[in-house]
Amino acid sequence: MKLKLGYLTAMAVFGFTTIALGLGGLLSGDTITEEWITNLVTELNGKIETVLGGSGIEVTKSNNSVSIGIGTGAVTSTHLAANSVGSSEIATESVGTSEVINNSLTAEDLQDAAGVDFINDLNTHTIGSNSYAANVIGISLNAPASGYIVVNISGTLLLQHRTGNDTTIVWSIGDNSIVLGDFGTGTASIPSAAPTGNYYFPLSGTYTDTVLSGNNTYYLNVYRYSGSNAYPNYLYKPAINAMYVPNRY
Repeated sequence: MKLKLGYLTAMAVFGFTTIALGLGGLLSGDTITEEWITNLVTELNGKIETVLGGSGIEVTKSNNSVSIGIGTGAVTSTHLAANSVGSSEIATESVGTSEVINNSLTAEDLQDAAGVDFINDLNTHTIGSNSYAANVIGISLNAPASGYIVVNISGTLLLQHRTGNDTTIVWSIGDNSIVLGDFGTGTASIPSAAPTGNYYFPLSGTYTDTVLSGNNTYYLNVYRYSGSNAYPNYLYKPAINAMYVPNRY
């Protein structure tokens, strides 16, 4: 007798004590269910003395009970329909680098992965007469999904100070190229009584922005708040980087 139920093919020899179970005779779209197992046991109840596990089948016999299951590694990609396995079927942290074939993932598969862009400007920027250094340096980053963008700025300021004048430079990170922003702000200042001379200050700042998917642009703006009009100030080798991350922990 040959019983073809769901995924499994059972061959029973009656007189009749042996049954062998395997994953032969697979039917596309079939599934193994609890009802299928119950029907199999009912059909063969009292007729089995020996159960042999065929390809892909795990068999456990205790007294008059027989347990049938799918063996470890028995189900492979050839048994799975396209897109049949989603996040709900995958346990947390069950997929690591050893489960991913080299070069099997493309940029399209990693749309919400972290990414970074940066600009290292080797130029010297003049900070003139009490004015914004409009768009000293700016960067745009396209967020693939909602998440966060972390912006960092750096550089070196040279203040040409003259006794009798306060010399003050302020800077910030913002989304407007000619207006100081509210984040990543800093100040370099020399009081009027300080000796005439050149003074160097590090420029730095950071800003974390909450974003939706799409393009986002950030600027490093520098403003001379006070100082001698005859002696400009300089910003050497400014740099800016922007990094997108999908999650906040």
